[in-house]
Amino acid sequence: TLPLHILLTKADKLRRGAAITTLKQVDKDLEQHHIMATSQLFSSHNQQGKIDTVSQLNQWFNTSL
Repeated sequence: TLPLHILLTKADKLRRGAAITTLKQVDKDLEQHHIMATSQLFSSHNQQGKIDTVSQLNQWFNTSL
C-alpha cells in the first residue's frame, strides 16, 4: 500500500477551534472507512503545517533510500 497524507488546506480561513474540529472529523471518517492515512492542517498563506509536511516527506523519502 502507498502512504497517504492528507493536507487540509486553507486552514487559515477557519478559527482554530473549527479547524481542529474539522481535522478530528476527517481522522474519524478515515478510521470508520478503514483508510490508513494521516492528515494535518495546512496553510501556505501563514506557513501553518509547513514543518510537519516537510517532515512527512523527508520520512517517506529517507525510508525509500
